[in-house]
Amino acid sequence: MVQAEAALNPPSITVSPCGISDPYGFFAYGQGFSCSNPSFILAGNASVDGYNSSIAPGTYAGTKQASLGSVGSNNGLVEQGSSTTVGGTVYVPNIGSPAGPGGCPVDFSVSGNPHYGGLKVSSVLPVPKVSIPPNVSVTDLNVSGNQTLVPGTPYRNVNVSGNGTTLTLTAPGVYNFNSLTVATHATLTISPANKAVTINITGAGTTTPISMDAHATMTNSAGIAANLQINYAGTQTLGMVGGPSAYAVLNAPNAAVVMNGGSDWYGTIMANSIDDHGGTSLHFDAADTTISGATAATATANATGSYNSLAFRSVPY
Repeated sequence: MVQAEAALNPPSITVSPCGISDPYGFFAYGQGFSCSNPSFILAGNASVDGYNSSIAPGTYAGTKQASLGSVGSNNGLVEQGSSTTVGGTVYVPNIGSPAGPGGCPVDFSVSGNPHYGGLKVSSVLPVPKVSIPPNVSVTDLNVSGNQTLVPGTPYRNVNVSGNGTTLTLTAPGVYNFNSLTVATHATLTISPANKAVTINITGAGTTTPISMDAHATMTNSAGIAANLQINYAGTQTLGMVGGPSAYAVLNAPNAAVVMNGGSDWYGTIMANSIDDHGGTSLHFDAADTTISGATAATATANATGSYNSLAFRSVPY
């Protein structure tokens, strides 16, 4: 069985068994980055807000609040452009005195005239450990026509291509791939969307463990980000794409994440660096979600204001 516990002081929360708690949203751990080389870039008219899928009516449209859209970084965050907006709070270790964006050693800088809801100090957060089961499959899966998978069979490299092609992952279940590529005008979806899917990416021997082209689509129509969790423990670059139904949790704290194209990402991203200069709008699902079947387990949370840090360790079944 997989368990998760979270302690937040102040305040305190208890997370239900069989999942991971992620109460904070979009964060870059910033290993190898600095205030002069920021690990988190927001630009291109991107916006950050939040919603709560656990509160009726449970939709983004029905529960959205600008103040729920907070972001943070251990090493440098830059917001660029006159229309780029962070509705919530920017959390970085050094906010200057008096507090405000500026040059080094301040960890938050701006260019143009972007908006942010607030600026607060955070402690440097430890990088969570992500446990990915080994994948020794030598079978590649090339999908050029609509196809449905069921859990249980690992694949090496999964490639979804062709205009209008859809790969459907049957839920609930865990899928183990070495790499995942979704080409232009192809779609990755889960069904039924009211149940959870976990995708574990090993990423051995490839520089592109996840590659989603700018006009690819990822669909989780239930609107609950925890129903589609993507785990990757490596350090390569992940090319992600948003969309009108792109609700997901991306757990890749050692990786560089590049958002391709504009559109929207609903849920959360935990990465070493996040590059959103293309204007993808980020919407944090503030529900205390639990993710069934996850391989990471016990979470310890420390708060600075309303901001939380997580550290993970594995708990065996």
